[in-house]
Amino acid sequence: MPSTGSEEIESREKGNFVGGGIAYGYKVVDKKIVVNEDEAEAVRYIFDQYASGKVAREIIEILHQRGLSRRGKPFLPNAIYQILRNTRYIGVYYHNEKKYTNAFPPIVATELFNTVQAMLAKNKLGSHSRETEFLLKGKLYCGVCGKKMNGESGTSYNGKVNYYYKCSTRKKKSSACPKANIRKEDLEKIVLQTTVNLLRAPGNVERIADAVVDIHRKRWQDQSVLHLLKENRDKKQKALKNLLNAVEEGLLTATTKSRMTELEVEIDILNGKILAEESKESNLLTREQIIDFLTILPEQEPQLIIDAMIRKVELYDDKLEIHYNFSKLPEPDDPDGLLPEDRRVFSVSFQSNLLSSVPPRKKPSKKGGFFRGGEREEAKQG
Repeated sequence: MPSTGSEEIESREKGNFVGGGIAYGYKVVDKKIVVNEDEAEAVRYIFDQYASGKVAREIIEILHQRGLSRRGKPFLPNAIYQILRNTRYIGVYYHNEKKYTNAFPPIVATELFNTVQAMLAKNKLGSHSRETEFLLKGKLYCGVCGKKMNGESGTSYNGKVNYYYKCSTRKKKSSACPKANIRKEDLEKIVLQTTVNLLRAPGNVERIADAVVDIHRKRWQDQSVLHLLKENRDKKQKALKNLLNAVEEGLLTATTKSRMTELEVEIDILNGKILAEESKESNLLTREQIIDFLTILPEQEPQLIIDAMIRKVELYDDKLEIHYNFSKLPEPDDPDGLLPEDRRVFSVSFQSNLLSSVPPRKKPSKKGGFFRGGEREEAKQG
C-alpha cells in the first residue's frame, strides 16, 4: 500500500520510492529507484535511434532482433513514444504540480531528450516523410478542384525513386480530377527561386524580418496549447488525488491500484509535452538572426523560408499562384513598391512538360505488384 499525506510528501522529497508502477529502465532496491542496466540499454538505443531519424517501426524491429523486450512483452509503437516523452529519463518527474529531481537517476542526456522532443513535435505535424522532405506539404492546392496535393513517391524495379505531388481527389479516383502530377524537384525549384528573388528585392529582407518577429510574438502570447496541456494534467492529478483519498479510507482494490498507475504514466507524458512547449519560447528568433538568415542562407534552409513566408500555393496546368503571408512587399520587378500594398499573390508561368505523370501508369502483373515496361512501381505517400 503506498504511503499517503505528509508521510508520502516526505518520502518523495527524500527521493524514496512511494509505490505504484516503476518506469521501464528502472528498478527498486531498498526503497530507492536505481537504473536497470538491461532495460536502460533499450531506452538509450530508442532515444539515439529516433534522434538519428529512425521511426518507431524500425526501432521496434531492431529491438526484436536484439532480443530486447518490454518486460517480457514486445515493444509497440505507443510504448516507444511513451518512453521518448518520459521526463524520468532525464531525472525529472512531477507530482501534484511539484517537481522532483532526486528520485530517478538520469538515463539519457538532457540535450538528447530536448532534441527528441523537438523532433516529436515536428513529426506530429507531418512536416516531412521518411524518404525525403516535401517542402510544400500542407500548402499546395490543386488549381482545378481546390483540394490539397500530397507528396508521393514511386520506386521502380531498378531501385530508382521518383518524388512528385498528386491531387488528393485524383488519388481517390483518377477520373475525378484531370490535374496531372508534377515532379517534386521542378515545382519546388520554381517556388523557391521566385521567393528568393522576392527576398533580394531592396528593403524586403528588413520588412520580412519585422513581420516574422511580430508573428512570433503574437503566437507566443497565445498559449492555448500550453494551457490545454496543463488543464488536462490538472484534471488527471485531481483524479489521482481522489484515488489516494480513497486509499486512505481503506478502499484499495486491484482496479484502484491499476488506475493510479495509469494516471501517473499519463501525467508523466503530459509533463513531458508541457516541458517541450515551454522550452520552445527560449528558441524564438531575433530580428538580427532573421536578417542574417534571409541574407546569407535562403537556399540552404528552404523549409524555414517556405514555412515563414508562404501561406499556400495553387497549381494549375500552366502556372502556379504563390500566396505569401506578408503584404506591403514589392514584387521583384517592382522594387519601388508601386503596386498596391495588399498585393501578395504572385503568378508564375512554366512549361507544361513539367506536368508529366510520375510514376508512369501501372499495370497489374500475374505475379502481383505493378509493372510497366519491365519496371515495378510501388507507390508510397509522403
